[in-house]
Amino acid sequence: MINITIYLDRNTSEFGYKYVIHRDCMAWTAYRTDNGFRRFLAVYDLKINPKFTQLHDMRAVGRGRVITAMCYEKRVTDGPYFWSLDEIPENARRFVSLCNGEYVDCYITDDGQTATVYRPNPNAKNVYIPYNYREMAGKIG
Repeated sequence: MINITIYLDRNTSEFGYKYVIHRDCMAWTAYRTDNGFRRFLAVYDLKINPKFTQLHDMRAVGRGRVITAMCYEKRVTDGPYFWSLDEIPENARRFVSLCNGEYVDCYITDDGQTATVYRPNPNAKNVYIPYNYREMAGKIG
């Protein structure tokens, strides 16, 4: 289950994120920008379920408004870390994501029901090739 908290009114989470995403009741990822969040939804092909979307108005207590939402049912799993590009399924598509604190090329397969993410093993120097962190953080958000 994927839950999303969206902070409105120029408010953010305590760590400065506008969007905080939880997967299976644990914080999974977060984004500071609308572009970063839209990219996240596109990469994982997730759709927000309006039936489970609510606006919470907490302005009376000085906390602004917050939207809580859930995505339509889709399972997102982490595949094994890979040491070589040969280990990645042929139908996987590349995207840039965080792995071990660095932005690197990752891969994803999606059959409509389940999205599986493949990340490079940080010890595999031939596939774990970090991008410039600040540059990618600025692009991805």
